[in-house]
Amino acid sequence: MTRMRKWCSGTSRPRRLQIDVKRGPALEDRTHDDGFPYKPADRRIRSPLVWAATILLVHGCGSERPPTHGVASSGAVSSATPEATAVGVRVLASGGNAVDAAVAISLALGVTEPSESGLGGTVVMLVIRPGADPLVIHATPEVVRSTGPNPGSFLRPTMVPVLVHAWREYGSGKVSWEKVVEPAQGLAQDGYALGRFRHLKMVKEYSRLEGDSVATALLLNSDHSIPGEGTRVQLPVLARTLERLAGTAPTALPGGDFADLVASDIVGLVDATAARVLATPTEVREDTPLAGTYRGWSVLVPGYPYGGSRLLRALELLQSAPVEVLEEEGESRTAWLAEALGYAIAPQEVSLGTYLAALPRLPLSVDDPALRRTRRMSGASLPSLAPDAGAQPPASSHFSVVDATGMAVSVTQSLRGPFGERASGLGFFLARAPEGASMGSQAVSWSVPTVLMRKGAIGLVLGSSGGSRALSAVVQTVTEWVDGGHPLERAVATPRLHIEGGARPRPRMVLEGVTWVDPMGGLRASLEPWGEGVRRLAVSRGLGVGEQDTGLQTLGISSFFGGVHAVARDGDGWTPAADPRRDGVGRVVSEEDVVRARQDPRGERDLIDLGPPPSPDVRSRPEE
Repeated sequence: MTRMRKWCSGTSRPRRLQIDVKRGPALEDRTHDDGFPYKPADRRIRSPLVWAATILLVHGCGSERPPTHGVASSGAVSSATPEATAVGVRVLASGGNAVDAAVAISLALGVTEPSESGLGGTVVMLVIRPGADPLVIHATPEVVRSTGPNPGSFLRPTMVPVLVHAWREYGSGKVSWEKVVEPAQGLAQDGYALGRFRHLKMVKEYSRLEGDSVATALLLNSDHSIPGEGTRVQLPVLARTLERLAGTAPTALPGGDFADLVASDIVGLVDATAARVLATPTEVREDTPLAGTYRGWSVLVPGYPYGGSRLLRALELLQSAPVEVLEEEGESRTAWLAEALGYAIAPQEVSLGTYLAALPRLPLSVDDPALRRTRRMSGASLPSLAPDAGAQPPASSHFSVVDATGMAVSVTQSLRGPFGERASGLGFFLARAPEGASMGSQAVSWSVPTVLMRKGAIGLVLGSSGGSRALSAVVQTVTEWVDGGHPLERAVATPRLHIEGGARPRPRMVLEGVTWVDPMGGLRASLEPWGEGVRRLAVSRGLGVGEQDTGLQTLGISSFFGGVHAVARDGDGWTPAADPRRDGVGRVVSEEDVVRARQDPRGERDLIDLGPPPSPDVRSRPEE
């Protein structure tokens, strides 16, 4: 415990964090005598057995310690699909840097996870370069509304302008534009195996896909059924579009032949005014990230219009918690997490002191007297629970990549809604604007690509999909890794809670892992892994409590709670972790990858098993 407290700067007495939200590269890292990096000691799994079994069964989770086999200084990638991760590994193994790999991964995700991102979507990059200022590369997500026979609300695409700018300004110069686009083109042409999350997303959005003739032709089988899980999905229309993108001179991009191609297609989808705006490449910006600190770590996040400032607010409140409270599972930890996430979404003008003064006292230990009083509450006064089939979170995807030099890129990209607003005839989807947003306004995003640094060295690169759930997921992963000292895989897989704003007078906790059974026609809830005491805790703090039934649950976890993809420093190398709530994987760049890239420079050998070709017998259609 002494060593853990020393590393985390934790004490038994709560301490207020003086959060520094400032512009500029001068980050005052509060370092510790034990130095960097710190390898946490083995810790006992604190989840119930059912959750331990879940974590062991879900792809990407398992050992209590991070795997060390294959960890090397050549870099690492974690993304939401195995195909995109393999693309990033190949680019790094071929001598490209983290930005080269990020561009290739971004395009590959647009092919292999088309419900979440793509050429018609938005991208924000947080780039950390050794010995240089950190920067955020993005473009304003402008709202575009179309009226007339094809009404709709769109976001102006930013992917191609942002990727071209990043590659041109910060790529290694060793990987051509054609080479960073080719892997995505190959995946679209040759196909990829449809993973469970991606299959379930198509099932969830089936009625919408079938109602769009263009989307039906792109993604569904000829009889309008959904490709079965494991089936190879091929997107020849998108492959031809990517071929045009690869063949357009990079000096002409984001204009040139590719822009002309997009413009000619969009004209048939929206009115003339909207078509003109959507087809005009947007201006790319470089901004300095916001900088805060958390228990000795510098925390870098994007500023407005993204969710970085709110993430720093959550960490500001959590800094006040005794470390031992956040180390151990229980009601004390749940209370602090819930209130930290509540503070994150509270009006920005509300200070931490004002917010805390209005709350019931937070527990200062795992056996605080206030908790003992809560445990004596009558069951008759506890809130009833029922599953809530709430709205789906915005569609997005996150990936993290680091290279051999220590350059890191954390990227979140989005269509804002599953499969965006509308399919284009070029094989990708156009991003959806927020409901009720006016023409020309700037859309606010919850994207929170994040990097933790200490002594000028990167410790953790992460981010999450899931709209406002991205903030909740990143905050909980950070505290699991920093305060709990858990291996990255464990920190990413741990069950999550989310705080929904809008409820009055207090927010509502949404819990992951609540299971519903119907043995006699009446719903009953099992509150593992949170424990039955969570309802008493909710009453004592005035919080609502519930669970979202999204139809995307697998083994007790749900993509409703985000999709964290992260890379952490591990000695002289890196340990990646992929969120088991998605289909992705994390991989380090091994010596074998480097040798293979040298022997096969054109990438003609598959890095991944694409699975069997499509079969007419492998189909599914949601029940009517």
